[in-house]
Amino acid sequence: SVFTLSVRADKDFVLLEEGTTPVSISPGGQYVVGVNKNSFMGNISMESYMYDLSEGTTNWLTSKDETDLTKGGEFSGVADDGTICGTSKDTGHLFEGTAINAAAVWTKDGRRTLLGYGDFDMTKIKNSNDGARATAISADGKTVAGEFRTSNGAYLTPCVWRQDDGGAWQMSWLPMPEGAKGGQTTAVSADGSVVAGYVRLADSSKFPALWKDGECFVITDEMLGLTDGSSSIDLSGMSPNGKFVTATSQGGTAYLYAVETGEVRAFPIMDYIFSSFGDMLSGLSNF
Repeated sequence: SVFTLSVRADKDFVLLEEGTTPVSISPGGQYVVGVNKNSFMGNISMESYMYDLSEGTTNWLTSKDETDLTKGGEFSGVADDGTICGTSKDTGHLFEGTAINAAAVWTKDGRRTLLGYGDFDMTKIKNSNDGARATAISADGKTVAGEFRTSNGAYLTPCVWRQDDGGAWQMSWLPMPEGAKGGQTTAVSADGSVVAGYVRLADSSKFPALWKDGECFVITDEMLGLTDGSSSIDLSGMSPNGKFVTATSQGGTAYLYAVETGEVRAFPIMDYIFSSFGDMLSGLSNF
């Protein structure tokens, strides 16, 4: 895998070892986390690494060990202090003898903490691939977004974990619009106050969503000025301050949406190009 260190004046390129797939970079740009996509078990990658840009080192912090599943885990985000979020295996909760998936955080030296299940009804677990997943972490490492997946991922219920003053993690559910079938989280603002993702409505349409102050704000096709009846809009990024989001429609158009003003900028480019372009736009603080 190759990624560019655009924050450096010399514009160096770093070539990581074979099998590495970067998935996230810390807001301050020091850490990159990624996975080995060839090492799967129970719907997650069991081998993940952290790359330290300041030291130029790659450390594989999780591993696939069928004799000790607690060593495995799939990284999905990293905070400025090196705290990593992702998904691991919980050998304390089994389905038909197999460990279920569990949201977790790791220190940068690889020490794992499971985030817990809160008041989730564990009888809803119907498959060993079910459980909780962590998808994003705030810049300070105190807020983690994720979801609970049941029936082998058929049902997704978004949630957030927040670390209290004593260091314990507390889970709470993210509110859903009336009649919504489910939702998923993809990003957290730098201060942890805004969570971004999507909700799937009763008619199976999918739209970007923001959660803030205990409320869910859905960005509809009408807000983006769509008139083609698009029933699937994907959120591709959110600015660190939570004020701007990027999204793509089925028609191959990309959008930059200002949450506070409702202003929209459209970019008629293909989705696969915007997957990286959207990350750049999501760092904007204003138009």
